[in-house]
Amino acid sequence: MANTRSRTPIPPHHRPDCGFSPESEGADHRKTHRRPWKHMADTYVWVEHHCAPDPRRRKTEKWVQEQQVFHPPPYGWMQEEEAAKRSIARESERARMIQEELRRIEERIRHRRETERRRVAAERARFLGEVQQKEKTEMVFREAWRRYEKGWQEILANTTGEITFSTIPWPLATRPTTCEDIDLKDIREFLMSPYASETQVTAKERIRKAQLRWHPDRFRRVLERVVVDKKQVEEAAGIVARSLNEMMAA
Repeated sequence: MANTRSRTPIPPHHRPDCGFSPESEGADHRKTHRRPWKHMADTYVWVEHHCAPDPRRRKTEKWVQEQQVFHPPPYGWMQEEEAAKRSIARESERARMIQEELRRIEERIRHRRETERRRVAAERARFLGEVQQKEKTEMVFREAWRRYEKGWQEILANTTGEITFSTIPWPLATRPTTCEDIDLKDIREFLMSPYASETQVTAKERIRKAQLRWHPDRFRRVLERVVVDKKQVEEAAGIVARSLNEMMAA
């Protein structure tokens, strides 16, 4: 039986009369001198897709494979490809490191901003607290001084009324309840306060006027009107007189 083979035209470069000429040899040679098996590879593909099975096809396949082994792609091309891959990998790693450094810088900036914000908030709160405390202290001392002056005016104006420990205007910012609540430190803080008096400007004037009020000879007239806790009032008055003498000496 005659062999029924496909009549598909043979590729031009594989035909015996493919039109080879010395003039075209240079251009073709320049294109294929690095891959001399290129035309045969194309022929093999053409045979694979257009020809019926043929024992001779195995010879063509074998020849193409041998050409690929004997004439592999240039080694320099493989080196260039590997170098390009390594370059891409290095650039990727460099970009990653840059992004990581930028992230750390942004984190440090955020941390410094947050720290500064907290510091400013704490400083503001401290300042406001000091202002409020100052205003409160000023109010306390102004009220204590007003009560102190008014109390002495009432005692000197009313020479017959009874006096107790709690009604005596002690030179303190807060009212004492016993002798133990009166000491030199509290007396000095009261008399030296800038909010204590509007008429007695200097500290010496304040101490001198207080000495006249709390001198034992002058305070005896007040002590005579004390009915309850007289001994305690006398002891507390002695503490005040001695404290004023120490302050004047200083």
